[in-house]
Amino acid sequence: MTNKMVEKLTKNKDILYYFGRYVRPSKIKAVSGNLTKIDKKHLDVKINKMIKIYKTQEFIETRFGHTFEF
Repeated sequence: MTNKMVEKLTKNKDILYYFGRYVRPSKIKAVSGNLTKIDKKHLDVKINKMIKIYKTQEFIETRFGHTFEF
């Protein structure tokens, strides 16, 4: 739902980033076999570019780091 609202407000949709479904740390091992891992190139972009965009949200890596590879 949020994606659609933001897409309507954004002229250049190429600059948007989308995130997958959240999985709790306690559940990640149980479901990781069913999740698709992103390739190393995209993981590097995700960590070195996207995460830095959210500088005001310093907790992101600590809180969601377990999901970065998916």
